[in-house]
Amino acid sequence: MKPPLKNTIEKSFFKFQRLLSNLLNLGTDFKENVSLLVRSCGELLGADVCMYNRLDGEMIATVSGWKLPANFKKIDKAEGHLCYDVIKKTIPGKPLIIKNLPNTEYYKTDPNVKKFSLKTYIGFPVEYAGRINGSLCLVYKNNVDFTSDDIQIIKLNATLIGIEEERQNLNEKLYKRIKFEEMISSLASRFISLSYDQTDEMINSALKEIGEFCGVDRSYIFLAYDRGRKVRNTHEWCAEGIEPLIDKLKELKAKDFEWFAEKIKNKQAVCVSHRDLLPKAAEPLKRLLYSQKVISLLCVPLIYAGQVIGFVGFDAVKKPKEWEERDIVILKLAGEIFASAIMGKKLQQKIMRTNIKIKEFCLKDPLTGLYNQGYYEEVIEREFQRARRQALLLSILMLDLDYFKSINELYGFRFGDLILVQLANKINKLVRKYDIVIRYSGEEFIIIAPGIDREQALGLAKRILEKINRYKFGNHQQKIKIKLSIAVVSYPDDPLIKSREMVEWAEKLLLKAKEKGGNIVISSLDLQDSKSLYLRKYSISKEINKFRNYIERITHKVNQIFMDSLYAFAKTIEAKDQYTGEHVEKTVYYAVEIARRFSLPPKEIEYIRQAAILHDLGKIGVSEKILLKRKRLSPLEFREIKRHPRIGAEILRTVHLFRPVIPIVLSHHERWDGKGYPNGLKKEEIPLGARILAVADAFQALISKRPYRRAYSVEEAIEIIKKGRATQFDPRVVDTFLDIFKESKKTSLNR
Repeated sequence: MKPPLKNTIEKSFFKFQRLLSNLLNLGTDFKENVSLLVRSCGELLGADVCMYNRLDGEMIATVSGWKLPANFKKIDKAEGHLCYDVIKKTIPGKPLIIKNLPNTEYYKTDPNVKKFSLKTYIGFPVEYAGRINGSLCLVYKNNVDFTSDDIQIIKLNATLIGIEEERQNLNEKLYKRIKFEEMISSLASRFISLSYDQTDEMINSALKEIGEFCGVDRSYIFLAYDRGRKVRNTHEWCAEGIEPLIDKLKELKAKDFEWFAEKIKNKQAVCVSHRDLLPKAAEPLKRLLYSQKVISLLCVPLIYAGQVIGFVGFDAVKKPKEWEERDIVILKLAGEIFASAIMGKKLQQKIMRTNIKIKEFCLKDPLTGLYNQGYYEEVIEREFQRARRQALLLSILMLDLDYFKSINELYGFRFGDLILVQLANKINKLVRKYDIVIRYSGEEFIIIAPGIDREQALGLAKRILEKINRYKFGNHQQKIKIKLSIAVVSYPDDPLIKSREMVEWAEKLLLKAKEKGGNIVISSLDLQDSKSLYLRKYSISKEINKFRNYIERITHKVNQIFMDSLYAFAKTIEAKDQYTGEHVEKTVYYAVEIARRFSLPPKEIEYIRQAAILHDLGKIGVSEKILLKRKRLSPLEFREIKRHPRIGAEILRTVHLFRPVIPIVLSHHERWDGKGYPNGLKKEEIPLGARILAVADAFQALISKRPYRRAYSVEEAIEIIKKGRATQFDPRVVDTFLDIFKESKKTSLNR
């Protein structure tokens, strides 16, 4: 017998009233709200048990339950469970109702049916994040019929649980977004001003931090090389229990993974939620993922200055991972940080290597390749102090080429330079391997000989003199014999107190040798009154004059060393780039002439002259392949060339004497209209010296043959310079240059 309609309506009204009351009690806590909705649904529908279950991969998990039995299993394999079918097989908005459960297949597939003697099941799908992810279900130990109001009640509760899930997801996303922004900001600040030796450690630390934040098992970086044809694994972080691959995947070829390589090359993210979903074209990648037990993958390109230099990636190994847009954004931003740090490290290393080379050039004589006086000053103090502390022997041999001035006068400076080079090579072959040979000044050489006394040093000097006297120097047209005077000074045989006294005494001994006609070996033993060499009974005024002369001599020699280094730099560029070597001398001429017409002080004219010599110094850091390329440069190669003013400035910054030259070298490729490089300066923002050099440099570049084009005629070059007036070049500088050019042309015609 059916209950009276009035009673049914009253019961339904009561249920909805209670449901409304429960809804008003919802707060902000996700767990409490879901628990209230589950309990409310169970109570209102008189269930034995009410649960909200969520699908998590291949597992079904009970998020909240009402009247759950003590031995109820909250997490189990999903397939076969009633709730699994609600999630996977029901139509959205429709319940799954099963009666007489013991007579259905669920008696076998769902362990709870038999275990708890269940007879009726009703489950309603819970939707959030755009799909069905859970099930609100009620179970009974007897057969139950459900009214339409009952269905509405469970539907309403399921909808509210879905809303709670959505709200919870939004809260989590907001929280993660805030944390993500904090993390990226922190990473970016930590990567600022890193030294090159800290970069790798910081990258590995960042990979760990990002990997843990995104909940992945492995994060890594691959860098491209061999013109993008290969990549190698350079940095990696692995979660606990995950096998590192950095030693296994040392090198991968792009041609073996064309689908993946094409996406990265086109600056696209590679997002793989499951390896089985990869297209057929990605079969090689799929095989690799299987071999390395990687289920899901996310990679984004590393981009620097618009070029792909590699990629950074995440691996999911333990279980599949659905990549969210947030993950892709994180990895892209991290990629920008990593790319800048990696290229910054490479630039620092290149500058350091270049600085080491430059330091070598600063300490070496550009003509003979021997160490110069600056190196002597650096080494002799160290060797002398070591000899004093450890009671060791130390000798120097000072060699002076007799009558060298007459050789230059008779045969010319080039022949004289040839003699010096050949003499340096000969001396190098005659000394011991741990002796140091130095070109001390024009025709003076010093040999620092540690570990030998005066007698042994005299023996070495006599052997050198004998060999040199036998050898004929010169070229196939002219051969000559030369004479040497060699002074030997030794510690402790000679009573020396300071290292600089070794050279002072050697110079005095050489004067005595010259008085005797030269071509001899001399030491303090050869003087009649050797003690006079060491007496210091001078008046105060004599000491002051001596010190003043010493300072003047040192200052002159230091300046000479720097000027030698100046020309050594230019020669270094000439060795790499023949065009630059031919181009420098003419550029210097026009730059100096323009500077003089502007009535600049002599010092500023000298700075412009030095800048004209050194303006292409930064090409030391540019690949020879680019400098000698016969075709036009690619955008990437041109970007490499555009770095040379900044590299040159960085190198010169370490040499105090060249500080005034730096702004000119740095800015000689800036344009009057602000479209130049490296800083986009315009008009008077550009140093005057740089504006002058820009015109002189451009003219000589135009009339010079380049690997990728013919030389312009002088007339064509002049027209191009005129067209660049007030756009590329300072108008006043162009006008002055044209005046100089016209005058030089008239002069040549008059001749």
